[in-house]
Amino acid sequence: MNGFMIYELVDTKMRDSFDLNSVQKFILEAIAAVYSEATHIRVFDSFYSFKPPVLSDAERNRRVRSLGRMLARNMPALTRLAMRSYDSGKHARSNQLFKAVKGKKRLSYCLELLAK
Repeated sequence: MNGFMIYELVDTKMRDSFDLNSVQKFILEAIAAVYSEATHIRVFDSFYSFKPPVLSDAERNRRVRSLGRMLARNMPALTRLAMRSYDSGKHARSNQLFKAVKGKKRLSYCLELLAK
């Protein structure tokens, strides 16, 4: 994935109808606070991306969770509309607003836009 972290809204309907450019300020501020060393930060209509520094798996996971919490806290209206909750047998209920882009077709689309 060329070192990029690419995230989109979990809720498919909201992803198709909500323009993330309208909350670009919050996304940029959150990334700057959590990943001050990040480069190539970009926000598109349906996803955002950045290139983080090289981190251990544990540190990367900690920062990703921190970024997600900060975004959810700073965008309460979007959180109410697009947050997904998941039950887990062994853990507390989990809430998620954004997810990493992983699908081959979707990932190709995102990387194509990033290359422009």
